[in-house]
Amino acid sequence: MQAPKGLLGYVRTNLQDAIAGVVAVVVGVLTILDLLDVLQLAQGFLAHAAVFVACGLTVYLLVDRDIRRHTEARRDAVIAQIAKMQADMAEQIALIGAGAEAIEVPPSEIGPTVRAILKNTTTWHFRGGSGRWQRHVVLPALAAVTDHDIGYVMQVINPSDRDLCARYAAYRARQRVAEYRRDNEGAPETIRDDILSCLYAVAWHSETSRIKPEIYLLPLYSPVRYDIGSEALIASVARSTARGLYAKAGGWYYASVLDEIVQACSEVPRVIMPVDPAFYPLVRGQVDADHVRGALRAATVLHPTGRSEPLLTDWSGSTDFAHIATLVFQPMT
Repeated sequence: MQAPKGLLGYVRTNLQDAIAGVVAVVVGVLTILDLLDVLQLAQGFLAHAAVFVACGLTVYLLVDRDIRRHTEARRDAVIAQIAKMQADMAEQIALIGAGAEAIEVPPSEIGPTVRAILKNTTTWHFRGGSGRWQRHVVLPALAAVTDHDIGYVMQVINPSDRDLCARYAAYRARQRVAEYRRDNEGAPETIRDDILSCLYAVAWHSETSRIKPEIYLLPLYSPVRYDIGSEALIASVARSTARGLYAKAGGWYYASVLDEIVQACSEVPRVIMPVDPAFYPLVRGQVDADHVRGALRAATVLHPTGRSEPLLTDWSGSTDFAHIATLVFQPMT
């Protein structure tokens, strides 16, 4: 009983070979019978049969070769995909670990992770250098929330400290790969303009959305920047090829970083932007140098001691407000 099953199994899995074998056997048997005078077959018939078999075998070999080639290509693609999945899984296992409070995030996943945190957050805290990512990604996302207020805390370096801006500009220029480095990346004026445009962007969004901002100026810069939502945080650096660090709310790392930023709010100067609607046109394309200049000149800096002073003083004499106006809503490159 096993033999027929084996034969049928072979035919099912090797149908082309079986057909070719049957044709060859039939032609061979007919030829032998003719030679033995059991059957009288014309020579033309045998010649035609031989040609038929030869053509059939040739077609079979060509088709079989093509099928094998495609089958091998699909097999190789599947093997490569499985290998990649195994490598990715091994990497994630190595990154996540067992019960980790924080996990590393591949560079390509930092942006999508921040956007995912933004979707369900009720608050946002940022500590960083100049806030470019804030004005291009975070603020527009938070401004889209219409059913509740969004508490927003931003800590960036002090634009009035030229030496600090120069040191941060040099650091950021060294960290960025050539593809993402602007021609003037290492100039302190570049950092200053980035910060001023970010300050205006925060004020503009607070005037046109439900964002409730607090802006603070740091006396030094850190290589690490933090984006903190109500459900998770991500820490990253300027180098685009570096991993980020992700932590969910409720863990010690998330709580410690958030507490550090909150505590710093009482120890560093705070920027108070004006709330005059005249400075903030509802249409983005209408924002110009006069609006930016007016808002920044009306802004004040409140120090922890209670002393206040204008945001713009002698250090801002060469500021190009028209250029800053173009930066406010300019996409990142």
